[in-house]
Amino acid sequence: MRKRDTDSMIWHIDSTSMPDERNELETAYLDSIIRLGARKTGKRYNTVLDVPCGMGRLHGGLRRCGYDVYGLDINRGFIAEAKKAHPECADRYLLGDMRSFDIGMRFDVVVSWFTSFGYFKADDDKRALGAISSHMNRGALVILDLVNEQWYKANMTDGYLGISKNGDFVEIEDTKAPGMVGGRPQTIHSSRLYKRRGRDLAFVRDFKVPIRQYTVSGITKMLDAAGIRLAYAFERMNYKRPTPASSRNFVIAGIKR
Repeated sequence: MRKRDTDSMIWHIDSTSMPDERNELETAYLDSIIRLGARKTGKRYNTVLDVPCGMGRLHGGLRRCGYDVYGLDINRGFIAEAKKAHPECADRYLLGDMRSFDIGMRFDVVVSWFTSFGYFKADDDKRALGAISSHMNRGALVILDLVNEQWYKANMTDGYLGISKNGDFVEIEDTKAPGMVGGRPQTIHSSRLYKRRGRDLAFVRDFKVPIRQYTVSGITKMLDAAGIRLAYAFERMNYKRPTPASSRNFVIAGIKR
């Protein structure tokens, strides 16, 4: 990804849209899921791999919780930003493709947060889970933040329009209803990004991103094939069981056999 692409994506996760209070709450939520897994397995979880890690938004909080956090991302710009944000841990940030990475380490916890899983073809998603599994210790925990297929089918229609504002940026979204791609449901998220210049909006770029949805049963089967058994399934940022009607996103936690 080019530098301008990185710059135009950062507005989604800057200090305005992701204030410190939100980051602290998400860190505490992840920490609670990790601690729950540790109690279930009787193991002590110390090392954490975030993949893809973006700019390491939650890493400072996780390190304050006592975890040794690593990050991997295919985007050179994001890795550079993560190193800049966490210079004391710059050696913990690695460049790699989550579908095929091999960094010669195993971790106690692997996290894929902020709906960062599901942007590939179905076979590539399986490859990503295989790569993740190969970097997990026995009894290790994987935490995936996913989009709920059943909620999207019930609520998203062609031409869904959304307008997001953040500082000088304005994004106009046009999302298509879920369709079948590679044998799995997938939504095409299209948007145009603008930046304020006085009273005008200057066009920055177009985005067209495929986002794959999952059911709990579907992702459970994929995890099982990668040698990981389901431990928990919650609505995102709470501890309710996900339901088709009310859960736009859900979190899956699995334990490596």
